[in-house]
Amino acid sequence: MGYTHYFKLKADLTNEVIADVTEVIKDYKEIIECEFDEVGRAISVNTDRIVFNSKEYGLETFYLKNGEFSFCKTKRSNYDLLVCEVLLILKHHYGDEFELSSDGFFTGNCELSWIEAYNNVKEKFDLEDFEFVSE
Repeated sequence: MGYTHYFKLKADLTNEVIADVTEVIKDYKEIIECEFDEVGRAISVNTDRIVFNSKEYGLETFYLKNGEFSFCKTKRSNYDLLVCEVLLILKHHYGDEFELSSDGFFTGNCELSWIEAYNNVKEKFDLEDFEFVSE
């Protein structure tokens, strides 16, 4: 096991969400790389799926497709901030239709990367406040 985020989308990806995710990814283009099976493509973000990977060895590809349970190990690296921001955008847009849990959620507290990610997306997209609740 390692530091991991777990998620499942129970709705279709929309163009609005894709635009928001693409905007965030642009801020991190220096730390993401091509997928091994998609030479020349740093990311795949469309209404079918969201896929991106870190240049850092040993981190997992972020992969999200409607209806599929997924997870992403980030080792609390710089890549973690990008993953957290994308997950928060998804949670903001989909609410209960997006299941999210993380090793970074603790009873009453969150990892600093989650707080930083929240502040980043709140500022960028003028999001309303919401609470992190761990079960």
